[in-house]
Amino acid sequence: MVVYSYDSNGVYIGESEAFQNPLEEDEFLIPANATTIAPPTVGADEYTVFNGKGWDIVKLPANENQPEPTADELALLIRAQRDTRLAETDYLLMPDYPIAGEALDALAVYRQALRDITKQDTFPQSVTWPEKPEI
Repeated sequence: MVVYSYDSNGVYIGESEAFQNPLEEDEFLIPANATTIAPPTVGADEYTVFNGKGWDIVKLPANENQPEPTADELALLIRAQRDTRLAETDYLLMPDYPIAGEALDALAVYRQALRDITKQDTFPQSVTWPEKPEI
């Protein structure tokens, strides 16, 4: 079961898999600051905030006077996005998670490609994100 996580302000931060309740086969353990309600797709100038019952779409404030981010700021942003994508697959590597063979190999390739994102020639101005394998 997919759950959608949000930070302490309700801002969407990513998705992950909920663990099955070991005491009740038909129940899943939903982590704190997570919901089973999928957030809507948003534009580049928007973000989603969970309000306790559903997701609100919030427009980013327009600021023409804001300077372009520096290379260091872009690098920090890309690394944070990379770390989030790595964290979304961490549970797949738990010793008790049933994954092996080609699926495990595809996951290893994906995670290594994420770690190598900073080695791309166009980093940090633009990066090509690897495709997450279907597992």
